[in-house]
Amino acid sequence: MKYTTLALCLLAMSGCTSQPGTTQSSINDHLGLKALQSSDKCCLSLDQLDYQKVIKPEAIKLTLTDNSPIVELKSGKSFAYGLALPNAIGTIELTVYSVVEKKAFVPSVLILDENHKVLDVIDSSTIKYSESTLLYRSGFIGEYSLPVLYPNSVAPKYLLVVTTTEALSQSTAPMPPSEFALQSGQVSADAPFYSTNKIPHSAIGDVTIEFRYNPDGVIKESEDQKGQREKAVSEFVENDQVSTISRSDEELYNTQIRKAVTEGDFEKALKISEEAQKKGSSTSKQTFIDAMKGY
Repeated sequence: MKYTTLALCLLAMSGCTSQPGTTQSSINDHLGLKALQSSDKCCLSLDQLDYQKVIKPEAIKLTLTDNSPIVELKSGKSFAYGLALPNAIGTIELTVYSVVEKKAFVPSVLILDENHKVLDVIDSSTIKYSESTLLYRSGFIGEYSLPVLYPNSVAPKYLLVVTTTEALSQSTAPMPPSEFALQSGQVSADAPFYSTNKIPHSAIGDVTIEFRYNPDGVIKESEDQKGQREKAVSEFVENDQVSTISRSDEELYNTQIRKAVTEGDFEKALKISEEAQKKGSSTSKQTFIDAMKGY
């Protein structure tokens, strides 16, 4: 959306030039630097942090504020935001993106194992400043393929978003918008953002991480692939030994087992459990046992 003349005037008045009464202290407050240097909240170890669970393939917006937990690494002190990785089959494709506006949060992402030890880092060699495109506004952006296992045969379990002392000591020179961005209407060529003013790097800000993966270990297959798989299985075992039950059907059976036990109809619950087992359920027997114990 293009800026109106009024919006441009307001931005020009309040954005890129210093206002009367502006001090270095107030600038540091705006960038979160003063709060970062406070010793009141410093510092948590990586295993003391909370990690938000990623539950489906989507873009997740993370907001680091001056109330976020602080960690201290060799790369310096930083506010931090943790994510617990989802269940997935194969690699997880990540896009890390931080918009550059009147300030810039320059993210690095630590990849941790189940013991919160660092396996790898997505840093400035991957996350780089890019001009506006049809898909993204000007910002720091990078892509990374998260493997199932690293060379030491350890699986990644967590992500931790931070910034570095080096990044905070720098600033970004804004680029002019690309022709694509101008055509899209996302930006205006004469917006005050596109000036000679350097954009300060901030200790706080928003980071978006887009997750692309096959969720829950469910293999996608065509009808031909399904037919080939079923044919191969049928050459080894009889039909009553073939797993044909879906996850949703299995959960439906388990619900009916619990319901029958609750109603005192144990024979019915047992029959449902046995029927589910014949269709390949691996949980119906234990569901029946647990329901009986809890009756």
